[in-house]
Amino acid sequence: MRRLQHQLRELVPAARLSPPNDLHLTLKFLGDITYEEVPEITRVMRQVAAVHAPISCELTGTGAFPDAYRTRVAWIGLDPVKPIQTLAYALENELEGLRFPRENKEFKPHVTLARFKRPPPSPEFMELLDRYRDSRFGEIDIDELVLTQSEMSKQGPVYTVLASVPLRERETRCIDEEE
Repeated sequence: MRRLQHQLRELVPAARLSPPNDLHLTLKFLGDITYEEVPEITRVMRQVAAVHAPISCELTGTGAFPDAYRTRVAWIGLDPVKPIQTLAYALENELEGLRFPRENKEFKPHVTLARFKRPPPSPEFMELLDRYRDSRFGEIDIDELVLTQSEMSKQGPVYTVLASVPLRERETRCIDEEE
């Protein structure tokens, strides 16, 4: 991933790269919230986390939002998609009851690599994304829900964890050796 980010920077010097320690998966963007809302959001997170097991997934493939010709975000996808979507939709369903509206588009699990003020104009940029389209970047476990505050600074976003809730433990089966 770092090599890909380095190549993005070479092609588009104005790209704002996501620092390696800040890479994350956003399940639901809440926008501005008050500190008074944090306990209620955390309650919803606990409710959702209690019925969802951790998800082992692979960072795989590249893409762009909204598309390769009007790119504002370059990303790496996650696989399998379905369990991550299920978790995101469960969280969205519960948060809708608070005041957070549903998204009007399908949730696409991704990790943002870089942001662009203007779409990169070079054909080399699209070739680079296409070259990594089927690449595998490693495995991760999604094992907690984290409510994170993001504040913009000149150096990029500064993240502060407001709440963290572990997903439920995986079910384990023991087979009796005598059977």
